[in-house]
Amino acid sequence: MSFAFFDKAHRFHNRVPSAVGVAVLLVGATLAGCGGAPQPAAPPESAASAPAPAAHEDGVPALQPSGPDAPPSGAASAAPSGAGSAEPAPPKRRGAPVEVAIGGKHAGDASIERVILGVKNGLQSCYEAGLESTPTAMGVVQFKVHITASGSLKKVESENPNTMPGSVTNCMVGRFGALSFEPRPATTIEVKVTCRPAD
Repeated sequence: MSFAFFDKAHRFHNRVPSAVGVAVLLVGATLAGCGGAPQPAAPPESAASAPAPAAHEDGVPALQPSGPDAPPSGAASAAPSGAGSAEPAPPKRRGAPVEVAIGGKHAGDASIERVILGVKNGLQSCYEAGLESTPTAMGVVQFKVHITASGSLKKVESENPNTMPGSVTNCMVGRFGALSFEPRPATTIEVKVTCRPAD
């Protein structure tokens, strides 16, 4: 054999291990790559522990509201209450304008009528105040107004009808007590006050 044959054989022998080593490295890297492939991340603990939505009888899951607008757990819907439904108070009953008439010997006396009629509004107020407690109050109240010679009031007598509360009569007596007449001989003035509710 020639020296050239041995030389070629020696070079082939030196290259074979290198080629095999490269192949082994490639196979190892491939296996390492397969073994080191990323695994899917585990779900967060809060998601795993969340309860499953409740299902209706037909098997369809019920949707639960979430977020800041969701009602608190266990909250019941508030039903409208019937408070504030009280009936309004009935309207205040008014009295028809009272009628004031002077009788007896002083009927038609203009100076006395002028003074007596000066308390007509006060007499009306007395009557309407009585209607608040006694809506059926009505009738004719008769007064005898006693005047001294100087024109001052001496006393007032009244006859209260059964259909009129005594508080109305007492109030009217007080109105007459503020009257003042011109000096004249002492006298008594007869006054009739007719009261009736407005229609």
